Amino acid sequence: MEPKDGGRKRGGDGGTMAKGQATAPQPKVTIEPIDPQTVEPFTRDLAQRLNQAHANARATINLQRAFGDLVPELQRAYGQPAGNAAEMLLQDVIALLAVARFLEQMGPDYLVPYAARFTELAGALEGRSRGVRSPILEPASVKRSDPPMVWIARAHVASAIEIVRPVLKGREAAAAAKWAAKKQGREAAAEWAAKKHPGLKKLITESGTHLKRSKSLEKAIISWCKDFSSGGVTDKVAAGVYSKTLDNWKTCASNYKSDQIKGVADKLLQKALTLNDESLDLTSGDS
Repeated sequence: MEPKDGGRKRGGDGGTMAKGQATAPQPKVTIEPIDPQTVEPFTRDLAQRLNQAHANARATINLQRAFGDLVPELQRAYGQPAGNAAEMLLQDVIALLAVARFLEQMGPDYLVPYAARFTELAGALEGRSRGVRSPILEPASVKRSDPPMVWIARAHVASAIEIVRPVLKGREAAAAAKWAAKKQGREAAAEWAAKKHPGLKKLITESGTHLKRSKSLEKAIISWCKDFSSGGVTDKVAAGVYSKTLDNWKTCASNYKSDQIKGVADKLLQKALTLNDESLDLTSGDS
């Protein structure tokens, strides 16, 4: 009778093996000991990466939550136009407190002093609406000055003149006689602006020694241009508006044609008139 396994014998390893066939030698496995100096930096780096990922995720959640609270508050503050200066102050108070809460919700400790500053300013403005004076709202030295909104409007006028000037005087003139061309171009641009928007004369507030200049809108515009270009404007916000507008313009001026450049300048002049009207409305609201 044939054996059930077909005549094959069982090997000592529990498997089957044909007659006369030897088992293949098994490779020798050597396990090297782990160097602690190699594992420790890897573990430390992994832990740092995990902590950073956790911190980033937490910061993202905080930002989303804080931003979700900030936007409705700003909409509540500025959703409706202010009817007078008192209402505008109240809007600013609400907005400043919203920004303070936004910074607090963000989490990092270094934002806490910034949030406190916004809260302090909000309190000062709220007190001012009740007639309470605050040192942080008082100028270092009291002197006659035009309202900030007027200077911001003038910044738009001066920016418009600098933007449209090359178109009105011709670019080749600047290369031929730099200083003379600069003067001629500014005068031509001031004349163009004065004729296009005579209402800009409302931005003239000079009197006394400047009475002669106040009678000519063109001279006033040229004067504002000189003040801004020379850095003589002490209103930092207005000066910043002027420089920022021209910096942005330099990055895209080459893409505009003459008529388009005039259009950009005209929009700035229109914005100046709008800002001045808003300033007059607020002033009349105080009285």
